[in-house]
Amino acid sequence: MYNQTYVELCMTALAYIGVDADVCNIEDPSPDNPWEKRCKRHFMPTLKKVLATHMPMFAIKETTITRTAGGEFKIPADCLRVFSVNEICGDDIHEEGGLIKCDFGLFGDTIKIKYIHLVEETGYWTPEFLYLFPYELACELVVYLNDVGKLNTAISLRDAARREVGGLNAQRVRLKRRFKGIYKKKWHFPVR
Repeated sequence: MYNQTYVELCMTALAYIGVDADVCNIEDPSPDNPWEKRCKRHFMPTLKKVLATHMPMFAIKETTITRTAGGEFKIPADCLRVFSVNEICGDDIHEEGGLIKCDFGLFGDTIKIKYIHLVEETGYWTPEFLYLFPYELACELVVYLNDVGKLNTAISLRDAARREVGGLNAQRVRLKRRFKGIYKKKWHFPVR
């Protein structure tokens, strides 16, 4: 479940809050190293929270689900957050107890959902997500220091990283749109 990249992300997060601890293994933490235990305790919940709130494209999955005998739609087990139901996004979607509670009678017995799922393999993470995640983890770990100054610093660094990543994602979307338009028009660039 945990891999070497996870350890590196934990070490980066600890460095951001000024902790000089050697974290070698978060899957089976050493009893002598409290930071390994803390990293293990906070890593997965923080990962789930960041995936659900930032909704990166690599974590969006699409599937069709069928109405249960009770008239509800059962959400897949790996779902962290429902993104859209039959292309309807936002506050019209209500999740309760692993079920989608809405009146989708107009759509029949099946609906197509897009949802955020847990992506544990770091090879699928984008560089922006790899950049942002240690800042988010640092904000979870800094509470053990009981230092308000370091807490404020961690939050400021995290907010700056969120702004930077948001700007990078917006720039990427603009470039994709621009090049998509070029390829639709079948323009050809001369090769030199």
